[in-house]
Amino acid sequence: MPGFEYDPRKSVLDRSKHGITYRRDRVRIISVRRARPEEVELYEDEDLG
Repeated sequence: MPGFEYDPRKSVLDRSKHGITYRRDRVRIISVRRARPEEVELYEDEDLG
């Protein structure tokens, strides 16, 4: 699995550009990605919740 890269300058620019948008009692998600197979298994595991 590739490593995670964090750029604090880009994070600040993205936050100022997009912000974190709240709509009433919900948070607006700016972007999403498809769940990985192991995440699907975790989320769909009936024993967890």
